[in-house]
Amino acid sequence: MTLTPSEKAELAQSINVHTKSRPLDPIVVAERLRILVNESGSAQAVARMFGLKNDTMIRRFLSILALPDTVRALIGWGGTREHKIGVDMAYRISTLSNDAEMNSMAKIIINSEVRGRPITKKEVQSIIAFRRKNPELGLEDCAAKILKSGQVG
Repeated sequence: MTLTPSEKAELAQSINVHTKSRPLDPIVVAERLRILVNESGSAQAVARMFGLKNDTMIRRFLSILALPDTVRALIGWGGTREHKIGVDMAYRISTLSNDAEMNSMAKIIINSEVRGRPITKKEVQSIIAFRRKNPELGLEDCAAKILKSGQVG
């Protein structure tokens, strides 16, 4: 499959971090980027196509395609009301080892908003790092320890 010039233009507008108007949702962006990576042979080539300094953004978008559908349904630009998880947090979730942990982390993020304030990207990163250092603990226990202690690193 090849993208049309109009699809590429929508994609360019959607990955532009300096615009509020993004015509595509993040999952569609990721799917279109995957098509371009397959055509061009590398994320770096796609990054150059869009004038990006490196392929980090491209790789992060591609990583959200590995998330379970239950988590994908929660992803939106910047974590809006109907989409509780932004692209950066979705990327962080994708670094977990299995679907069960990915779903658990998504629930932790959603439930943190119920407690009065949204969880931060740094807190999500700290929870995941703490989980890696303490594999005997469940993800929920790791989140409780980080969020109660304020140990955000």
